[in-house]
Parts: sequence; structure tokens; C-alpha cells
Amino acid sequence: MINILYKKITSDIDVSNIPENELNRIAKYGSKKRRDESLNGLFLLGKVLEMYGINTYELSYTEKGKPYIDNLKYHFNISHSNEYVVCAVSDKEVGIDIEMVKDKITNIKPKITDEEMDDPDSLTELWTLKESFIKYLGIGITMDLKKIKVKREKDFFEINYLNNTCYAKMLKIDNYYISVCQASKIIDHLVIKKYN
Repeated sequence: MINILYKKITSDIDVSNIPENELNRIAKYGSKKRRDESLNGLFLLGKVLEMYGINTYELSYTEKGKPYIDNLKYHFNISHSNEYVVCAVSDKEVGIDIEMVKDKITNIKPKITDEEMDDPDSLTELWTLKESFIKYLGIGITMDLKKIKVKREKDFFEINYLNNTCYAKMLKIDNYYISVCQASKIIDHLVIKKYN
């Protein structure tokens, strides 16, 4: 099962469920926008963990910078775009991406595909699928994105790069695409809720 919460990014966020060391780390960010995005993401992480009966947690980071939860069997991933933030939590490794559909995505088309595809919706879909896969792997954008292959199946996507495969679902909320991926095809067990 993958539990997903999303919300609009706000400045007045309750930080009581965010670990102290994360608050200290985020306080050093020079940009208020970046601080708000991070605080809102960790707020959602705390809320999803509460669904599992977990009220406190600590984060550590891989050498590539991907955060993970210390001493718990749960994995998470957070993404933000413009006014929304989204958080996915699962008992298996998970990647998630949210992107607002914008015309300017056509500027990065040469970096993500050689396919005949010029409309912003299709490019945003493809970008979120590839980005969720990269976040699932936890490696950052370190490869040629064109080499990540996306194949549409009946009700999910199969994403491949070298010897890595994951399965993804895509959702559209307002003018945003959300893609979430995991190693198993049991991606059907998604619970997505808007946090108010």
C-alpha cells in the first residue's frame, strides 16, 4: 500500500511533528520559498506516519542526499511544484513527482525524449514518470533521461533503465500531474488524500 497526502504550500505550518534537527537544517535555507516547501513536505510526512501510529521519527541521508527514516520499515518520498506538495509513504521503496503543466516544459523536451511530442500535457506526464523513477532509485538526475524507457500498459506504466524496472501510476489534480512508482505491480493499492 502507498499512502499519499498532498496539500497547498502555506507559510503558517504546524512544525510540532517535524524533528528538531530537520527544523534547524531547513532554517539555514536562504530562500523562504524553499523553507516553506520543505516544511510543508515534512509536515505531510509526519501526518502520513501518524496514520501508521508513528508520532516521532528521525531522518538520515544517503550519500546521494536521499532522505530516509531511521529505524522504521517505511520509505517515503516528497515532491513539490509551484503551490502543491505531495508525500508518499510505503513499506517498500517509493518515488513520487508532482509537476504543474506549463508551456515552458517544451524547452526541456530535447533532454527527455526524441519522440514527436510537443504538447505540454504529454511532456509533463513523461517528465513526472521519469522523475518519480529517478527519485525511486535515489540517484538524482545523473543519467541521460532519454535512456529511461517508459511503456504504457493497460492501467499503469513500466519504466526501465539499464537493469532497473519500476511500475508507476499517474494522477491528475487540477493542472498538476502526480506520478508514483514502486518495484512491484501492486501499485494498485494507492490511497491519495488532500490534507486540509
